[in-house]
Amino acid sequence: LPVTYGNAGGYGNAVGYGQYAYQQEHQQNDPNNNIYGGGYGQGYSGYASYPQAGATGSQWPPTSYNSGYAAGSAAQPAAAQGGSWGVLAKGSKGKKKGGAKRDVPTMNSSQWPPALRDFVERVFVNCRSSAERTKAQEWLRAEIARVTESGSLWTANWGSYAVPNFTDSSTVVTCPMCGNAFAPCKQNLTVLNAQRYKVGLPPIEPPRRWQDVVSLELGPSGEMQIRVYTPEAVAGRWAQQFGGIQWGDFVHEQCLDTMAAKAKEFQDVSNLAFPEIMQHKWRELQKWAKHVNALAEEELKKLLAEGRELSRKRQKNVNSHLHTDNRKNRANANQSFNPPQRQHVTTTSCNDESNEDDLRKSLRKDRFGNGGLLSGETSSFIKQEKRKQKLQVKRARQSQWENKGHRARDVLGDDPVVGICELMCPLAELEKRLRTNDFDELEQPNSKVPELKNLGVHNLAVKRFARTITEEDRQPDRLRTRSALKKTMLHLLGLMDSKRATFEKVHRFLWDRYRAVRTDLSIQHIKDDFAVGCLEEMIRFHIIAEHELCEETATVTNPHGFNSHLNVEQLYKCLTSLFSLYDELAKSGKPCANEPEFRAFQILLTMDTHGKYRRDSSAHCFALSKMRPEVLHSDFVQFAVKLNSLYHGGNFVKFFGIVRKSPFVVSCILHAYFNPLRTKAVRLFSAGVFGKNATLPVSYVKESLLLDTEREAMALLRGFGLEVKRDQSGETVVRVGAKNFVEPEENVPRKRSAFISALRAKGSQLSSFVSSPVSVHLAP
Repeated sequence: LPVTYGNAGGYGNAVGYGQYAYQQEHQQNDPNNNIYGGGYGQGYSGYASYPQAGATGSQWPPTSYNSGYAAGSAAQPAAAQGGSWGVLAKGSKGKKKGGAKRDVPTMNSSQWPPALRDFVERVFVNCRSSAERTKAQEWLRAEIARVTESGSLWTANWGSYAVPNFTDSSTVVTCPMCGNAFAPCKQNLTVLNAQRYKVGLPPIEPPRRWQDVVSLELGPSGEMQIRVYTPEAVAGRWAQQFGGIQWGDFVHEQCLDTMAAKAKEFQDVSNLAFPEIMQHKWRELQKWAKHVNALAEEELKKLLAEGRELSRKRQKNVNSHLHTDNRKNRANANQSFNPPQRQHVTTTSCNDESNEDDLRKSLRKDRFGNGGLLSGETSSFIKQEKRKQKLQVKRARQSQWENKGHRARDVLGDDPVVGICELMCPLAELEKRLRTNDFDELEQPNSKVPELKNLGVHNLAVKRFARTITEEDRQPDRLRTRSALKKTMLHLLGLMDSKRATFEKVHRFLWDRYRAVRTDLSIQHIKDDFAVGCLEEMIRFHIIAEHELCEETATVTNPHGFNSHLNVEQLYKCLTSLFSLYDELAKSGKPCANEPEFRAFQILLTMDTHGKYRRDSSAHCFALSKMRPEVLHSDFVQFAVKLNSLYHGGNFVKFFGIVRKSPFVVSCILHAYFNPLRTKAVRLFSAGVFGKNATLPVSYVKESLLLDTEREAMALLRGFGLEVKRDQSGETVVRVGAKNFVEPEENVPRKRSAFISALRAKGSQLSSFVSSPVSVHLAP
């Protein structure tokens, strides 16, 4: 734009530049040396009444000119950007007329290295308000002055400098997960901390930023990257991807807890450190976060109402005490001329607080025993076991690993690792979990349970499953010996009949601990009858869980419910490992007695599609062809082959007739095929196999399809479109042969069978079904 020179201190008529004296070592009075819009002093000022100043600010180099931030921002944002550079360069401002001399800076922004300029731009990009920009300018001034004084302005790695967040903790921000506005330092975490206290986690003290929750490191491009993908880190990565958060932003604690729980589920299901999600899944998670927040608010309202009621009762007690004392004082005054001495009023608030402390201590004592989880007995036990393990490791290295690099060569060499840990949980893991109080409900001592009264946490803790096996996890002191694994299997077997928790919680606990046992067996190359027995117990347990927990599936209100797909996945992995052991032992001349049982289980489990596991008839035939003759012609395998033929032939009468004579474990496998076979039977009813325009008693349908009640049979028939009515004799019948079968829109959910539950009731305990082999007799 053209610049019109005016008199000293005047404004040009095109844009309106202020005239400022050129300041160097001395001030020159020659008007020809005056400059307009540049120099060490303030250059031009974006005048509020001249919008052209903003446009000019984007054309002139901002390193040499300083457009005043306040006036420039009123004109154009480009002028404000130029003003930021001028402020950081500490250019001295001249007056509008005359231009008096002021302090001359030692360096302006034009003398900065390019890396510093990029860093300054990155800082201002993250600012979201004028207050944050002001804080950023003050911080940058101090930082640049510090580096300049140290003489490392050009050598400093500005790309590695972390950009702080200049948002105040009392500023109201918006959560990208639930969309609610909150003040970070004023979050009410009463409900959340109460939930964390129940599971033994420490309380949260806000405010916290994402960088305080997530473990970060500097990436090669200068950006902060996640070092370890914990559930909180996965939730933060999702929020960064879809919500646009920055690692310096404040955390909405309730949403973080909700998203971290969901991230843990996704990690368990996908077996990935960072499970990626799509936009629609993020929206579903946002709805779930809002729902959880609403529940927390309702719970908080209940707690506040209870607190107000408790306060009202305490005040009522105080008033009653005061009224009683006043009456006593008046009576004393009537009996004596001496003035009554002042009596101290004792309120119940202190007593209530002391009573609450005593109650809290007693509850903690009942839950954890004397001294909490890290009691004196546990501490001394850990010290003693450490000394034992040091001696064992020293002896093992001298005898087995001498001249082998002091490490097991189970990956490259022929020498497997031999565990020396005699505990159910290695000491290193036990100490780590004690520091964080990270124990399951079934691992915590309880003085109210007789069999746990004298046990500590070191007697109940069981090694967790680690998805990633590191070199430390392969060390002998981290691997359990054969006797320790046997002790662990017996302990887990006893938990199946425990009344301390529901079977759903027991299954969730055993599902993880059984995987850790399989890992120890695999790393130590234990391939004998003991390993076979462990795998057989695990398979029976997973089979029984398919029936017992079919109604406890994961829902919105129960996100940690039973997942049939994950259960069957671990079941198939156990079968694969077991069949490999069967083949190796048979080649060495040591066949296993229970091999026909589990070969038959494989046939029964793959009779039809189960979730993501599709039926493959060719794989069925291949498995039968690879069986040894004595296994193929065994009663159990022939029993499974016959059931497979009846199922695919649609002969529901004989199929359910065999189910009535089957053992409990076999019935739990066949329970998954009840609904598909009942659907086939109702389709045959409608097609006229039992006659056209005829009727069948509902009682016959109930007995032939192994239904629990006639009401359930009527609901089944009506759900597929068949007509149920009463005949002339008053009996409930169903009309067949009308070809009115209707395919339901949704699959019929599985329910526990009363017949199978009765089979379990006839037995002793659930652990006996898991530990005992199953036998069948082939009907002629």
